[in-house]
Amino acid sequence: SFGLWFLSWLFWFIYCVGVCFLVVHSVRVQMRLHESTACDVYLHVTSRAIIEECRGIRVAPYNYLYDNYPLHFEISGLNRFSNNWQSVDDFKWLSVTEPSPNWSTIPDAERVINWTAVIRAASKAPLA
Repeated sequence: SFGLWFLSWLFWFIYCVGVCFLVVHSVRVQMRLHESTACDVYLHVTSRAIIEECRGIRVAPYNYLYDNYPLHFEISGLNRFSNNWQSVDDFKWLSVTEPSPNWSTIPDAERVINWTAVIRAASKAPLA
């Protein structure tokens, strides 16, 4: 899969395999990303995120704030104050002394802030 995914609140976990050049924005109990490359993931997880066989994964905290987002957290049963977005387990990198080369955090200056503009632009892009 290529492009922008803007995921809803319908599922407790997300499991993706073989995605490339993707922006994911998600609130979940758990996220698993397998065999994926060059993905930016804006994430709110209450457990630890898991990657395996991945390269170029960048993570940042979920930051799409809209009118009903506190209500959606309440309905989902997820704690909006408990976010483990930086807790990523790389199942192919088992060193406890060296950080995984397969993921990093998205620098503050590179994080998307205006998601409405991104979604609007993506909806107007021609399908490949």
